[in-house]
Amino acid sequence: MTKLKKLVEAAEGGDVDAQYNLGVVYSNGIGIARNGEKGLRWFLRAARKGHAKAMNNLGLVFAEGRGVERDDARAVKWFARAADRGSVKAQKNLGIMFQKGRGVEKDYTKAAECFLKAARHGHASAKWALRMMGEKAIGLMSKD
Repeated sequence: MTKLKKLVEAAEGGDVDAQYNLGVVYSNGIGIARNGEKGLRWFLRAARKGHAKAMNNLGLVFAEGRGVERDDARAVKWFARAADRGSVKAQKNLGIMFQKGRGVEKDYTKAAECFLKAARHGHASAKWALRMMGEKAIGLMSKD
């Protein structure tokens, strides 16, 4: 049995990590033809079971329009859900959405708060984003 077949079998059997991984395989075309629609379906199945990485990837799918029409409001929803479940990457991605006003009102304070939460967990690009925000973020960092 091939690795892909085993992964499909596990995902169809309800294994949430296999569902997420199958979403990654289809979305990125790893060893098979890229299929954004199938990737989206597997990410949704895993996300509905609380898989934070799948939720973050759904945010990326909608933010970038990967195989679907770009929908920033849905991207924000998925990033927020993933961030609430502890995804540091989603926290940083949510900060970008606030910073750019994509799917939400532009809000530098909320953006800086998101970046700061991610930076506290060692997310390098969140630290860089805070530095790039300059004075907009200094007030938040000095509260610590």
